[in-house]
Order: sequence, then C-alpha cells, then structure tokens
Amino acid sequence: MKTIQFQEIIECSSQQSLLTGQAGFGIRTLTEGMNYELDRSICEQENFAYEVGVANQLTLEAITKDASITRQYPRTLKYLVYSTDNGETKYIVACITYIGIDYGYFCQHNSAQRAGTNYIADILVFDEEPDMQLISQLLEQEKFLPVDNTCTPDNPELQALLTGEPAYLKPREITVEEKQHGDEEGFHARENIHINKQTALVAIALLQAKLNERTLQDASLQKIVFQAREAKIPSILRDFSILPDELTHGKYFQTNYLQGYGMPHGYQMIFLNEHNQEEVYIDNYVYANLDDESFRNVDTENKCFLQIRKAAENDDYQQFQKHLEIICSLIANPQNFEDKDWELTIDPETGLPVIIDIRDEEDENEESENKESENENSESKKDRKHGGFWKTLKKKLFKQ
Repeated sequence: MKTIQFQEIIECSSQQSLLTGQAGFGIRTLTEGMNYELDRSICEQENFAYEVGVANQLTLEAITKDASITRQYPRTLKYLVYSTDNGETKYIVACITYIGIDYGYFCQHNSAQRAGTNYIADILVFDEEPDMQLISQLLEQEKFLPVDNTCTPDNPELQALLTGEPAYLKPREITVEEKQHGDEEGFHARENIHINKQTALVAIALLQAKLNERTLQDASLQKIVFQAREAKIPSILRDFSILPDELTHGKYFQTNYLQGYGMPHGYQMIFLNEHNQEEVYIDNYVYANLDDESFRNVDTENKCFLQIRKAAENDDYQQFQKHLEIICSLIANPQNFEDKDWELTIDPETGLPVIIDIRDEEDENEESENKESENENSESKKDRKHGGFWKTLKKKLFKQ
C-alpha cells in the first residue's frame, strides 16, 4: 500500500471567501499552508464551472419541492496538467458538483438565494502525476466534497462549505494499493480482478490511439471520445486502473462533457453521456461507444483486438493481460522488439496502423508464385494480412 498526499481548493459562490473576505463566486477555502498565488492562478486560468444550459437550470421551486433533484445532475470530473509561472508542474483532479442555488438558501439569507448556477468545485492538486488507479480510488473512497449534495437548508456539508466564516482545510491523503509490474504474484495477477466486454472496448480504444501516436497519425486521431451512460463512469475508471500505465499515461480527460464541436484544449479524452444534446465531431477522433459497442476510426478487424474482446468476455484476465503486454512492447519499441519478424505498418485501405508478421507475408508471396491468384478476393487478402500476426501471437501466448 502507498499513501499519497494532496492539497485542495474549494471554489463556489459562498457567504465569504477565505482570500478576499467577500461573498460571491471565488475561492472559498484551501489547504492550510498552500500558496495563495498558485490557487488564484489555477482558478483563473482553468475553467471549473459546472456546465448546465439555461433550460436545465434548477429553480427555487424545483429545489424546494424535491431536495434530491440535484443528484440527477452528474458530477463532472476533470483530470489535467497545470504549469506554474515558475516552471513547476502540478496535476489536478477536480470534481464539480451542481448545487443549483446560492449560499443564502443554507443560512436563511433571503437576498442571496439566486437559483440556477451555483456549484462546488473540489480541486485536488498533486505534485506527482497520479495514475488511473489513484483517480479511480478518489471516486470510490468518496474523497471529493461534498459527499452528499442533497439540497436541503440543513445539509451540514453544504452549510460548512457555503456559509459562515471559512476555515482552512486540513491536509488530506489517500491510500491505494501499489501496482507491481512483471510479478506473477503482483497487482496484475490478483484473482479478484474481473473484466468484461466493456474493459475490452476501453482497452481497444486506448490501443488504437497509442498505435496512432506511434505511427505519427494526425493529432486528433491520438485522442478518444467515449460515449457512455453516466452511471458507467466509476466502472470505466476501474477499467483504466487495471490497464498498463503506458496506455493511460498523460490521458487527461473530462467526464460529463456537455458542449459541442471538438476536443477542448489540453485534454486527450472526453466522455459524452445521455445528457449531451450537442453535436461533437466524433469522426475526427478515435470514438468508442460503450453503450452500443461500436467504434469509429478503429481497426475492428484486427484479430488481436478480437482476441482481447474474447478474453475479457470470458473474464480471463491473465490472457487479456498477456495480449496487452505483447502489443504494448511492440508499439513502444518496434525496432528492438525481440521478435524481428513483426512490424507496424499502415493499412492502405483504412489508413490505420496495423501489426503484421513479415514471415507470413514472405511465405505467402512465395506461394502466390505457384498458385492462381486471380481467384483471390479482397476479403481473403485482408485475412491473410492479419493472419500471420495472429499465428505468431498464439505461439507466444500459449507456449508452455
């Protein structure tokens, strides 16, 4: 187990800011000893507002009628990197929770009960880059504030975060299990890791993006748009956490993305849910729909991808992991990969990077000189192209 400390900023519309002493939107409080200028800079340069259209904003009447209505608004997670003015790098994991009404509702201050836009952004700041396991555990261990956003005037969490005189936050930490790479008895070999079809879809999207990155594809094809119902976000983060770090490293993301057009600056992944009604240019990116199990800009006939799906559907984590490790090794260092007969190339039909077995290509070229090639159709060519790779992969995966 390892323990990671983090600092924290709370941004919202509150009765009093710790920094300015004024009411309204701004920094409510922060971790004791944290640099004021860093806090201001982060909140000024990054957008932590909750995205909600005017038509969907709550009213005082709606909140009074049903205090739990705020739970119907998904929390937004943001994972990003931030460079300070003095050259330092900070890593931010923020959770933005919709409150829907101003601080006066929680302290009987009638002149400050404007409904519609208020939110609480819990901004966690890390000195070292957190991995996906840590981010998943932040959600699972309920580290984000408030834990309960039920909008009742006597909710103690909301009262403390929004009203009265603010106090500094105490330093906080999270304890997570350490990953042990390359150890059969380590993290990746634990029997309690269960996978399913969704795990495979997530892995395939990340593998395709990594292949695109390695073969210098257009920058947009190195980014991923996931389509999934909001309720799936915790399980998707768990899927991220069990994948090799080389697939998820530097994949800064935003969930509950409600805007349109393209990928926002600084992010490599966005998540669209059932609440997004805007047009997003999904054809420009690797696109994985985890609801209907469809892809765009992904080599869906890649036989290795098919075997990854098969292993995941059978909840066979060891075979799933072996496939991933082999492909990741080849992508990372194709020139010095131990099997010199494999290479990355571009499929002329799809324009996507694929992995082929050169020996198989050479053998078939030789055979073709002694066969009548006019009866070959395009489908058999495609099978031949990917078949050699799979033959070699099976030898590696299933050898005793």
